[in-house]
Amino acid sequence: WGEVKNAVTRAEKGADWPAMPTVTVPRAERGAIRVDGVLDEAAWKQAVTFSGEYQFNTKALREGNTITWKMIWDDEFLYVAYDCLDATLTAKNRDRDDDVWADDCVEIFILPDIRFRTYWELVVSPAGSVFDSVQCKMLDQWGCNSDTAQNIEGLKTGIVLNGTLNVPEDTDVGYRVELAIPFSQLPGFTRAPAREGDSLRFMLVRLDKDAKGQGAYSFQPLLGWGHNIWNHAPMILGPKP
Repeated sequence: WGEVKNAVTRAEKGADWPAMPTVTVPRAERGAIRVDGVLDEAAWKQAVTFSGEYQFNTKALREGNTITWKMIWDDEFLYVAYDCLDATLTAKNRDRDDDVWADDCVEIFILPDIRFRTYWELVVSPAGSVFDSVQCKMLDQWGCNSDTAQNIEGLKTGIVLNGTLNVPEDTDVGYRVELAIPFSQLPGFTRAPAREGDSLRFMLVRLDKDAKGQGAYSFQPLLGWGHNIWNHAPMILGPKP
């Protein structure tokens, strides 16, 4: 009964929920970015950038500039960077496809088209643990079918910590995650290279864990959770700035 009530509440909110903006991601020269978590390349200054985050099911920014999100692409990779403020860095060293989402972590959900339900969920923690799964959204139920046997081959990750993991007695500053996701691994892009004007849909998420629990946040107001593919944002692969 509680889940039914929550579903009704979400449906009522959806009537006037803000539409996701179309995000144009600029193009970089191939090889212009080293995936090391530092973000000191000139190309990152040209990336599309968002500041701040929204707790799931809210329309107001979380207090303080707690995260910066960046995206750029070249003909081989989609690059995503998360620069997170976090006073308590908490993440276990987990095996691939373990419960990485139970820790501090960042996520991207990415699919080629809202009519094509197969999409990737990629989760990376400040400990370097990775969860990646091909998901198929069930249209008549809340959840999805997951295939964790598939991995994003050629995925690159770079992580920088500004603090110490799993030491609650100290005060940390945060962490940064840089990702390079091969277009060749994305549904719809496996047989042809990415081109200017191509479109995808995506959602950027950060999960923030502390002693009180875990908060779930997105780069734009998100109704429900990250698997609500109907509330994902359109992405256009744009030209070089």
